[in-house]
Amino acid sequence: MKKLWRLFNSRKFAVYLLFVFFSILVLSSFLPSKLTMPVEKWIELKKERPVIFWLSERFSTPYVVKGAAFIGVSFFLFLSTFACTLSRLLARVKTRRLEFEKELSFSFSVEGESPEAIGDFKARALDALRAKKWDFSVSEDAGAVTVEAEKGRDSGFWGSVVFHAGLLVCFLAAPVTALTVLRGDFILTEGVTSRLREVFVSETGKASSLPDADITVGGLKRVYAKGIYDVDFRGKMRIEGRTFNREFPFSVNNPIDLMGYQITLQEFGYSAGVVMEKQGEKVFDYFLNLRHPVAGDYFDLQREGDEGLKLYALFFPDFFREGNKLGTRSKEPRNPVLVVRLFKGGEEISKGLLKLGEEAMIGDYRVKFNELRNWAGFIVVKESGVPVLALGMLIGLPGLLVRFLSNERRLEIGLKPGPSGTKFAYKGYSRYYPAFLEGEVRGMAEGLKEGGDWRT
Repeated sequence: MKKLWRLFNSRKFAVYLLFVFFSILVLSSFLPSKLTMPVEKWIELKKERPVIFWLSERFSTPYVVKGAAFIGVSFFLFLSTFACTLSRLLARVKTRRLEFEKELSFSFSVEGESPEAIGDFKARALDALRAKKWDFSVSEDAGAVTVEAEKGRDSGFWGSVVFHAGLLVCFLAAPVTALTVLRGDFILTEGVTSRLREVFVSETGKASSLPDADITVGGLKRVYAKGIYDVDFRGKMRIEGRTFNREFPFSVNNPIDLMGYQITLQEFGYSAGVVMEKQGEKVFDYFLNLRHPVAGDYFDLQREGDEGLKLYALFFPDFFREGNKLGTRSKEPRNPVLVVRLFKGGEEISKGLLKLGEEAMIGDYRVKFNELRNWAGFIVVKESGVPVLALGMLIGLPGLLVRFLSNERRLEIGLKPGPSGTKFAYKGYSRYYPAFLEGEVRGMAEGLKEGGDWRT
């Protein structure tokens, strides 16, 4: 048990853990993350760079911080910091003071001789220390005088304790996040009301923890530069629950904050309203959220008697045809056209091309492209560790500021009678700011030597 306590109380061990902690985060940040990449880019990465995709799925930052190894490092770092801080507190309570660690400090010394008598020299030196609010002690032996003075020890100690308390809270953020995080996504078609828990696809956490509410998006507006480059996408989301009914505006850089859940716009596209009839019976009437503007999208048509039937849709917002070449001049819906192909058992059975508002017979089905809307995809995140981390920083940063502003330092003055007055030796130690230490020691030595007043 003692060996374990010494291990946790070791500063080298704490520094090593901090290095591991920091290195893991830095290395993981170089890998692509699903949370920051568009869906099509993530799919493209899987096809073209499978090794990087495999590493990203397991070792990118969002996955690393949830791993047992990372949480273990956080836990041991918490214990090490706690043990170190507790040891210092116990030593302070027991001895009422802490030893100044001279071997870890900068030092500067000055020696010289003054024509003043040793008693007068000592009196002026002590007056100067009192004026500067130094804590000091005086000892005499065979006519020699030794003065030991310290300054900034109390404020530095308590600043350090507060800073470490903030660190302890910060280290708790990792396990709190891993144990409580909720992350997932959902897609909404404009004007279609859905239950939040039903459309939510969870990556981490349970959908049951989400508010029980209906959600609808409307007023979706797409802006393109030169008709090609995405500039902006915005809209409004109405959320209706048992105790609230509110409309939230959103845009690319303006997420929705709902009861601690952050709902962020991730992607958007067109949604084609398609109606299919067979022998006068309506068999399909849905909005198709088109997510792959280049490759097209496949949709399963679940209908008794037509098992294995799939619909392929490829949308051209601003359609043109040049010979056998089909394409779009822009992303704006100036001439919207939908290419529809039907597959059964993996084989194409029929195909057709529909303008908005038109219908046509495609195989045995009468297919109509009757409406065009927008759809929007959102990421939902709730991380309870974020406020914990913010609290730790709120506690720790003021302590760190006090710690460095305290400028802990020690001064040792040695006086002894000389042939024509008093021989003196000043030696100063400082944990920080060696240039200030040199200026302070040199200024005091010169001031007292010449009979001046060091206090000024």
